[in-house]
Amino acid sequence: YDELGLNDKVKFTTDLNGTLNDFKLNNLELVSNRKSIINGHFHFKNAVNKENGFSLNAKINELTSNYENLKILLPNLLGNNLPPSVGKLGRFSVTGASYVTTEQMDADVIIKTDLGKIITNLKMTNINDVNNAEYIGEIEFVDLEFGKVIQDSLVGKLSLIADVKGKGFTLDNINTSIDGNIFKHQYKGYTYNDIEINGVFKNKHFNGSLVSKDENLQMSFTGLADLSKKVYDFDFVADVTYSNFHKLNLFKRDSIAILKGKIDIKLQGNTLDNMAGEINFSNASYTNQNDNYFFTD
Repeated sequence: YDELGLNDKVKFTTDLNGTLNDFKLNNLELVSNRKSIINGHFHFKNAVNKENGFSLNAKINELTSNYENLKILLPNLLGNNLPPSVGKLGRFSVTGASYVTTEQMDADVIIKTDLGKIITNLKMTNINDVNNAEYIGEIEFVDLEFGKVIQDSLVGKLSLIADVKGKGFTLDNINTSIDGNIFKHQYKGYTYNDIEINGVFKNKHFNGSLVSKDENLQMSFTGLADLSKKVYDFDFVADVTYSNFHKLNLFKRDSIAILKGKIDIKLQGNTLDNMAGEINFSNASYTNQNDNYFFTD
């Protein structure tokens, strides 16, 4: 059966019932030499004559593996459709239910990884072109080491729950609308809480709105942040009720650094050395250890 990969040995027990093109594996307990583990109940249709419409209905008690080993263990029509971004999660363990065909996947699962926990209730289509697969549903991150996923040392853990609709799994090809709440976002050693987000991520662009109710950053943001180029591009309005830049670890020169007001920003740059553009303040104030400074316009 050439759908299965090579260079692995498995030991398993199961209750097998059916025909080669319509069979059930109940109480499957499988362990591979590459330390993959699969326990659960599985119903395969057209696994041999897959041109008639392959499907797999799975109730997973445990599926523990990593990206490379799982690709070898699964039939090619499943393993080849795993998003490469799964490789960044390290060793993971999945529980829940899933329905898979050659073109779509419904996944109501909990995924525990080396980088944190992911909970999904997603319907995915076009999975045979995995980098452009489309999805709709709900996703939750629990203490996900997001900085390691995006390879940014300033970013730490991320916890959120959101409704998503879009396609793509990498920062370079993602095109997704998101509407949800961020419960934890760590940046430069500070942990932000209670942020509402609604907008579209597309090719390292964010266009939408964000409302922060964190105790040290109370603000609303509407506009565009383009991180797709070497020099970032920003065009947004921030209505800041209160922000404590010192406690946020954004500005440490002043021991007190509190900014309030409406700020309209149109600029390019990603460091203080190359920042250029226009910033308009209205009804704003800045407070440091020396004085209060007011900017009507």
